[in-house]
Amino acid sequence: MQTLLIDIGNSRLKWGVYSDTGILQQGDITHRNGLQDQDLHDAWQELSIDHVLCSSVAAPTITAQVDAWVRRRWNCYAQRLVSPGEGYGIRNAYITPSQLGSDRWAAMVAARHECDGFIAVVNCGTATTIDVVAPEGQHLGGIILPGVEMMSSLLVQYTAGIKPGMGEVKGKPYHGLLGKNTRECIDAGGRNAIAGMVLWLTQQLEVKNLGAVNWVITGGAATQVLELLPPNTKHRPNLVLDGLALMIAKLA
Repeated sequence: MQTLLIDIGNSRLKWGVYSDTGILQQGDITHRNGLQDQDLHDAWQELSIDHVLCSSVAAPTITAQVDAWVRRRWNCYAQRLVSPGEGYGIRNAYITPSQLGSDRWAAMVAARHECDGFIAVVNCGTATTIDVVAPEGQHLGGIILPGVEMMSSLLVQYTAGIKPGMGEVKGKPYHGLLGKNTRECIDAGGRNAIAGMVLWLTQQLEVKNLGAVNWVITGGAATQVLELLPPNTKHRPNLVLDGLALMIAKLA
């Protein structure tokens, strides 16, 4: 049986085909300016799929569009992941578990499968999220802050001296510590803000005698901040899909 795994973020859809031998093939579709059925057709038309598991934090219209396409093509529905109160060795810290983003839940499942001890998962997308899991599997909670590109856009929107274009993330982002023009300063500010939060959180966890933290980072903007993070940080570009695959494997 082949399962289509789908991770729909706020600006990009990532997918992979899972069988009992693992994830066979994968790809991604940008939907920042809307999702076109032709994009789904080009990516999936030739696939032979029996089951679909979907994590989505995108607008409901995007999720519904994907589900409708799946129903037409394979005569099945896209099973939507909802974060549970407990499962796969993790206990959700949220009072209302379903309010935790399903991408965050899937990423924690994958990270816990790979790492022992304290785990902190950073997902650098449109927004940046950080979630911490204790060794016994208790999710301690998380942090949400704007992503690198969103920080740039907010500066353009709310400051008079920064003009449109200065804060756009185009081409290769600036990776220096300090910028020497407005664009470089904006890039440096965003990536250092996220890295600074990670380093501050590491210190706070150590102060509370919670021990060393295993950092795992994923998301489209992960490479912009990775070099600023602790040297043992693991970069897993498809962490959410990996978590979905583990869930399917448990059901098999």
